Amino acid sequence: MKARILTFLFLIACLALIGPMHVTGTRSSSVDGSPNQEIYPNQELVEDLSTYITAQMQAAKVPGLSIALIREGKVVWVEGFGETNSITGKPVVGDTVFEVASISKVIAAYAALQLVERGTLALDEPVHQYLSKPWLPASAYADQITLRQLLTHTSGLTNNVNPIDKSIVYPPGERYQYSGVGFIYLQEVMEQVTGKSLEQIAQELVFEPLEMDSSSYVVPSNLMPRLAYGHINYGGMFIQITVVLAVVFAIIILVWLIIRRIRSGKFSFSARMLWISYLIAASLTLAFVIYFVGGTVNKWVTLTTLWLIFFGVGMALLLFAGRKLLARLPGKWGQPKRRTALLVFWSIISALALLLLTIVLSGPVPRWPAGSPNAAFSLRTTAPDLANFLLELASPQHLDPALMAEMTSPQVQRDEGQSWGLGIGIQQDSQGNILWHDGNNADFHSLMVIEQKHRNGVVVLTNGQNGASLMNEIANYAMDKISGLASYQAVDSLLDVGGYQLHFRIYPGSEPAVLLESGGGMDASYWNDLAPTLARETGAAIITYDRAGYGESDLPNAPYDIRQEVAALWRGLEQLGFAKSLILLGHSYGGMLILVEACEHPDAVRGVVFLDAMNVEFIDAIGGVQALINHPLSQQPFDRADKEKLTKPQLASLRVEDGLHGVVEYVRSLSIPQHIPVRVITAGIPWWPKPEENQAWRESHEHLAASVKDGKLLVAERSTHLVPDEQPEIIVDTVKELVQIERQ
Repeated sequence: MKARILTFLFLIACLALIGPMHVTGTRSSSVDGSPNQEIYPNQELVEDLSTYITAQMQAAKVPGLSIALIREGKVVWVEGFGETNSITGKPVVGDTVFEVASISKVIAAYAALQLVERGTLALDEPVHQYLSKPWLPASAYADQITLRQLLTHTSGLTNNVNPIDKSIVYPPGERYQYSGVGFIYLQEVMEQVTGKSLEQIAQELVFEPLEMDSSSYVVPSNLMPRLAYGHINYGGMFIQITVVLAVVFAIIILVWLIIRRIRSGKFSFSARMLWISYLIAASLTLAFVIYFVGGTVNKWVTLTTLWLIFFGVGMALLLFAGRKLLARLPGKWGQPKRRTALLVFWSIISALALLLLTIVLSGPVPRWPAGSPNAAFSLRTTAPDLANFLLELASPQHLDPALMAEMTSPQVQRDEGQSWGLGIGIQQDSQGNILWHDGNNADFHSLMVIEQKHRNGVVVLTNGQNGASLMNEIANYAMDKISGLASYQAVDSLLDVGGYQLHFRIYPGSEPAVLLESGGGMDASYWNDLAPTLARETGAAIITYDRAGYGESDLPNAPYDIRQEVAALWRGLEQLGFAKSLILLGHSYGGMLILVEACEHPDAVRGVVFLDAMNVEFIDAIGGVQALINHPLSQQPFDRADKEKLTKPQLASLRVEDGLHGVVEYVRSLSIPQHIPVRVITAGIPWWPKPEENQAWRESHEHLAASVKDGKLLVAERSTHLVPDEQPEIIVDTVKELVQIERQ
């Protein structure tokens, strides 16, 4: 509390910059208008992350944080924690705007690739040819730099942006060296070739298409009220300023004393001399800061000005008090020389006291809009806006996929497992590439990460000096949780089911368990992407397996009999302890199997999901079993006459095909028990060659859903037959519903 009061006293002069006091309100966990946002977070995950984030923020002494969580291509959670300003206590909410520093570069890189797609720029042509006015000084390498080299930090330009150092320190393309100047050069190229500012380019090519409505390189007036304040420990900055101030002040005083000595023959001090010297020293110190930050007036110049005023006023008050005290000293202590010496000593002590006071304090930095757009560091944005951008990186909707593939593919190696794409960092992992970029200013630290394959990701934005380590800790924790790597590792078992072995893969969880039956010719690996998701979303055990002859399972010698296949499967489920409470999901031919399983074991089955499933009604509609076998979509891609050359899965497929007549006749005799809830998911995009086939397919699914009391037809509007790949969320939601029904 004392620290807050002292900080408030220090910043009392800048209340106009800080803004009015704001009543703390509730945090926002969603943002209206975010196009990719479909909030269905796991409540346990949210509570876990909220507890962890709050504790870590307190430990790191970071005042505010915003997070956006992406799960399988959707923004599922947006939340603000802490305060935008530690003085006013205004809370961080979902749409709070943060400075994101170097993340600015990724947006600029994406905009540049948009210009490549339009033919305005080329990746591997020297960029100087696009300039009507050269930006780099003439040198041996200035005309060799390409766009690809700028985006991959291999241009040879430096990272010295304040002030800008335009020297080229090694031949372009020779090696990686992170370069902010390279992106400022890129900005110059884009602005000259388009005739527009970086802000206009970004709005047209990035922010508007991706609906990043709270993003800007310059911070327009409508975003300023939502802009967070950065926070620093004042000591680090003010010690440096004090050193400069003290040196300049000492030089001025020394020069003044020398002049006085020459003119009057003696050294003498006066209050007027001290204050004029301080004003000159403060002005020169301020000029030094302006030069250091690139020649513009920004928040650091403003903060320096406030501190110089605070220090000057504080010294004036302390010196006034000191003179009053010294004037009362008795006897020899009141002599002019001794009083002058005491006053100098008092001044030194006062200056140290004021410096120590500010060193121990931390607090906000005045907000300041970017005076002009800067591709290297001036972006202000929100966590959900950056989440939208990450989704575009992982699954491009507005950039040519071939260009996006280049952007997100390793272009230059940095360290083992670490590389750089076209503007984006890439961590190579056994599970696939992870795309990332961070941003670090003294008072703001930000990080965005997304798994390219599974499209799980996180954005963490902080407004404190200690936010760098915090953002990494929270991002790692969130990614581990959302990926479920620790909790949902598959367990493999090879079980004897009566003369041969079946391979099972189990994702641990509770009852009811969910059994996934793949389509014809597919093994358990077909479910590798969806099964962990189902485990996370439902908390249920997820069971996949290789049917006889596929994957790691044995191929029996006996002819194919669907009843025997189901009986063997059930023996395996009994050994695993999952034969008492099951939800069945069958895709394509797997639909025939789960129908038999439900009828053979009605007391164990708690729900059935037919996923664009094959069925007897459709087979009859197209002319029977032989017509299905001869159909172009059913043709086996091998010669069945030469069985010696066939693989085990090919022999397994022939075995099923030879037994298909018996399968259809047996399934025709079955009816789904009326007490079992049934969900039928049908493809929304026709995929059979003939219109009449697609009509028969849809009608058969409608009749299947209508055959039981609790039956529903669901249409996967954006999917063909490959629903697990093209619209997995409809499967997840459907299975979740049946699991919840059973648990209630």
